[in-house]
Amino acid sequence: AFESDIVGIRVIEGPSDDQDEADAMNHQVSAVSPVNYVHINSNSWGPSDCGCILGGMGPLTAAALANGTTNGRGGRGTIYVWAGGKGRQFQDKVNYDAYASSRYTIAVGATGANGQFSYYSEPGASLLVNTSSQDSSSGTTTTTFPSGYTNNFGGTSSAAPLAAGVVGLMLEANPSLGWRDVQHILVESAEMNHPAHVDWLANGSGRMFNHNYGFGRG
Repeated sequence: AFESDIVGIRVIEGPSDDQDEADAMNHQVSAVSPVNYVHINSNSWGPSDCGCILGGMGPLTAAALANGTTNGRGGRGTIYVWAGGKGRQFQDKVNYDAYASSRYTIAVGATGANGQFSYYSEPGASLLVNTSSQDSSSGTTTTTFPSGYTNNFGGTSSAAPLAAGVVGLMLEANPSLGWRDVQHILVESAEMNHPAHVDWLANGSGRMFNHNYGFGRG
């Protein structure tokens, strides 16, 4: 998102516990300016994508997400974006990830240039939307640190920050949007990709949903 700033929070490079994760979720999150700096919290991490565990979150982290959506951005709510996971080939599902399945987070899947789910992108009822990312033949082109670029970035770790950038543009246009407003706009503006896929069904509100794509491509 243009003219946005970035804050890096180191969580998973070494061993972390519930307190570390809670601190990361509430870093620079406040109802009071000028300490309320983090408006969008983008996460490309979570439990193992092996399909063999149910990845829960600790009570402190759960409370931190609730606090962020209640008090962040001056009470409008911090926007938490979460990678949907890359364990499809291991029969993993977004539903097995408590972070991506939280009502306070936006779980994002990955689709390739053809609009179909990437071979690794996990399905699940928790998936809200999908964005473009790496598929079996091509990746995402982006800058690298401290300089240069790569053209093979991928995974839902690429899809989630792209969605975070979309949210950044939303907040640039209307900073008064609440965290639920952001989710609603993503749902309403998502486009049905791969319309021939058999899983597209109308939910209780009449909106089309697919366990592989969420409400569509953002």
